[in-house]
Amino acid sequence: REIGLKNLNTQELNPLNIKVTYHDPCHLNRSQEITKEPRILLKLIPGLKFTDIQQSDRCCGAGGGVRAGRRNLSEELSRIKVKLLTAPNPDIIATSCPFCFVQLTDAIKRADLPTKVMNVIDLLASSYRAESLK
Repeated sequence: REIGLKNLNTQELNPLNIKVTYHDPCHLNRSQEITKEPRILLKLIPGLKFTDIQQSDRCCGAGGGVRAGRRNLSEELSRIKVKLLTAPNPDIIATSCPFCFVQLTDAIKRADLPTKVMNVIDLLASSYRAESLK
């Protein structure tokens, strides 16, 4: 659970000027009850406008063998989740799970939406590098 906040050099973070929502991965949320830590990291980034959504912890359909064994169900779950995540019109959907990243990215492509999916750590790295994400 320790995320090393005290070791982050927040003075070197650069503004990203983007709107972000967050998807709680089942493996972090349900198994380890990790929900606050990714949000804390996101809120450290200057210029990042964070909007939490209702049902941020709703499954995206990637895990538990659903994506592999029940593809139609998996795609329906991800379609519903993407609809929830994109309701506030974010530039980026952040997550902390590589499997959710793939699932949400695929759902965004199927829906032909301009929204990007990124890992929380990649957003921090972009801020340190002063990268433009728009």
